[in-house]
Amino acid sequence: MKNPSISIIVPVYNAEQYLPRCIDSILAQTFTDFELLLIDDGSTDKSGDICDEYARKDPRIRVFHKPNGGVSSARNMGLDNAKGEWIAFVDSDDVILKTYLCDLIVKATQKAILVLSNYKKQDSYESQIKLDDIILENGNIVKYFIDKNILSLSAPYAKLYNSEIIRSNHLKFPIGIQMGEDAIFIMRYLNSISTVVVVAKCDYVVSKTPGSLSSKYYSFEQEWNCYKIWKHELLFFLTRFGKIYDNPIKILWQNRIGDTFNRCLQCLYRQSAKISYKEKIKCLNSIPISDIKEFAKYYQPIEFRKKLLKLLIVKRLFFLYILVGHLDRFK
Repeated sequence: MKNPSISIIVPVYNAEQYLPRCIDSILAQTFTDFELLLIDDGSTDKSGDICDEYARKDPRIRVFHKPNGGVSSARNMGLDNAKGEWIAFVDSDDVILKTYLCDLIVKATQKAILVLSNYKKQDSYESQIKLDDIILENGNIVKYFIDKNILSLSAPYAKLYNSEIIRSNHLKFPIGIQMGEDAIFIMRYLNSISTVVVVAKCDYVVSKTPGSLSSKYYSFEQEWNCYKIWKHELLFFLTRFGKIYDNPIKILWQNRIGDTFNRCLQCLYRQSAKISYKEKIKCLNSIPISDIKEFAKYYQPIEFRKKLLKLLIVKRLFFLYILVGHLDRFK
């Protein structure tokens, strides 16, 4: 039997309220040569039953039930079982418009590429970033991504990935990183290719639901690990095609690294886990001087409170930073 052109991977966890809407939007696609992999990540509601019910009705659907391990492990199981030449990710609470797959696959005519489109939020008519119908190669990828702020589109959806590139480079979503694991996967994919096709049309609709991971903070060790990996991959992205920017470190801090570094600091007073002041100071003291110097030089906040918090870090007034941070945590 011929393998499908596209494997659509949907990680599912306690999504019974939104899941039928998501699956129905996929099955309504005008492009039909796809398989749908529903990865039930240990759901405790009726999500698993919903997946099985749809699979009984449509042979293109395959369901995998696994113990709860997080969205990265669910997506990785999908990658391990995907048969398509191309990979697409859809979140279980989102929907795609009828021509979504068609608009992407028509551009997927070259090997070793990423087909990139945009997404919009529910109840919004337009995407936040205006994209062009354009083919990018080598250093032009870097320039376009930085100039258009494409790095902010770091979710795995609204993209089409070449499965051979994923396999040959052993690309997986990192396990043990609770925040930014999707951005790391995408950056590693970008660092494995030299051509990107951009599609201006926007057919992916994001439905923000309560409990978003972006609003949660994790341990300093987890946040710092994400910062280190993201910084390493982004620096490689900025420099792999030669000298494009005179000061790539400055570009780093202007694109995600400043915010990622700040998360490492803020988690010490915003995470739910209770740790002592002594432990918090120890975490801050573990930050390399070189990173603090870059933070001092390139991170330029506008708000007064952020300027104050930055000053306390730069002056290494860590105890005072924690005290002020606790007052700032509700803002």
